[in-house]
Amino acid sequence: MAQIRFAPHDIEKAKLGARTDFERAEWCANRMVPHKSPSDDIQPVCDFLMEKTKRLVDESWRAIEVFAEALLQHGELDESQIDELIREQLIIK
Repeated sequence: MAQIRFAPHDIEKAKLGARTDFERAEWCANRMVPHKSPSDDIQPVCDFLMEKTKRLVDESWRAIEVFAEALLQHGELDESQIDELIREQLIIK
């Protein structure tokens, strides 16, 4: 979902980049309906998970941007850098 929000001009490319995320969501949806018969449709569960994920990305977008920018700049972050990002950029003072 974050890839799609970041690159809305090329949704197909973003979806391709997030393919394993979608596959994992489908895997999780199959596990959420453990007693389903082969004819049961898991699409409602997938739709529910996608909507929850979209909402989480929307609500967390500022944090996603802050961490993505820091990772692009540094390559990786240690615990103290993460703490500093949270303290300096994400906590409303």
